[in-house]
Amino acid sequence: MKFKQYLLLVTILAIVLLIGARLLDGLYPHRVLWRPVSVGIALGYLNTLVGYAFLAWGYSRSQNAFMGAVFGGMIFRFLLLFSLLFILITAVQIEMIPLIISLLLTYFVYLAIEIWFVNKNTVSGDVNE
Repeated sequence: MKFKQYLLLVTILAIVLLIGARLLDGLYPHRVLWRPVSVGIALGYLNTLVGYAFLAWGYSRSQNAFMGAVFGGMIFRFLLLFSLLFILITAVQIEMIPLIISLLLTYFVYLAIEIWFVNKNTVSGDVNE
């Protein structure tokens, strides 16, 4: 899968998730869920783009470099996400539960897409095109 295709796929998914979150927000008028849920979806989206960059960089290199990119990227993204979560929850005082639930849901959906991407490109070999 080429970068433009990947970007289009994850962007469409993010838009669909944001529309769904906005529709669900209307079901609970006594709570403001739109802000934390949309931030969680945005963090998941940015996380997958950073993950793609690490995968694309390591894909054309040796197996050791690829594994370093995968695991180094995981550690970097983990630290970045938890730093941002800490700032958002403590300094910005955004609601914690909706933020974390939406981030976890989008994280796992995008993780499945990343795994599919790696599997597909292991066979076809067109990650950087």
